[in-house]
Amino acid sequence: MVLDACLAAAASHGQTSFVDVGAGQPAPGPAPGHPHANVEHQVVDYYAEACPHCVKFAPQFAKAQVQWNSDPTNDPVQWLTKQCKDSSWRDGRDAGACQDAKIEAYPTVKLFTVHDGVRDQGAEYMGSRDPDSVVAWVKHMLSTEQGSAGVQASAVGPLAVCDTVVGGLRSSSVLDFL
Repeated sequence: MVLDACLAAAASHGQTSFVDVGAGQPAPGPAPGHPHANVEHQVVDYYAEACPHCVKFAPQFAKAQVQWNSDPTNDPVQWLTKQCKDSSWRDGRDAGACQDAKIEAYPTVKLFTVHDGVRDQGAEYMGSRDPDSVVAWVKHMLSTEQGSAGVQASAVGPLAVCDTVVGGLRSSSVLDFL
């Protein structure tokens, strides 16, 4: 069921090849020396200052950052915030970055991988707005990172995370089966 849903989502974007990593099994990571072995990661909270959901989520995002950084086993990740809209719903100080990331709703959290200064299109988080869920998603996404083309399907509780990798760029979808 998870793989079928991921394949349908991938087909809608023109992707036909896939890698099924199965429930809870991370995809193999790049070997040392592989071009994808030296990467940086960014988790970005795109928000509108006037948005009540964003105001409520801001301290949860900050707690997720503290939780992530307090675990020495986690990979280094930059946690950033970008103001897309100000308190009057006009373009915020980071409006250009928000447009570049194709942000259409607030808050939106995305995980980006940066390799040699080039940032991928990002994976959008679609889960609960609590620190534990955000951190679990980041851990999952970093554990399933791969350097080959295809779609990865894996189950995370009632959610399926579908990672599509084309030309070294990864995009993710989270499907809710509840």
